[in-house]
Amino acid sequence: MRTLLIFETERLIYAAARAPITDYAFDVLGIERLIFSNAVGSLRSRRIKEKLGARWLRSEPARFINPDYTEREIWELTKADWQKSAQYSSSAT
Repeated sequence: MRTLLIFETERLIYAAARAPITDYAFDVLGIERLIFSNAVGSLRSRRIKEKLGARWLRSEPARFINPDYTEREIWELTKADWQKSAQYSSSAT
């Protein structure tokens, strides 16, 4: 299974680019699942995952530049779940 890990900041995935980037990963690169990570407490980053339809897997200890953040959330979005979503366009193929 091909998996792409994405460790993002709020500035990495802009709202307008989320769907085309995700389509490309699944349809062109053949990725079967995307794994995302963000700091627990970063509500904007969490909302990006929720809007994509990703599923929260777990929280775990992590180290960040900002010492206020001590845990990260791990999220998963599968190709099958993405293709069922309203955001899927298959325009990348």
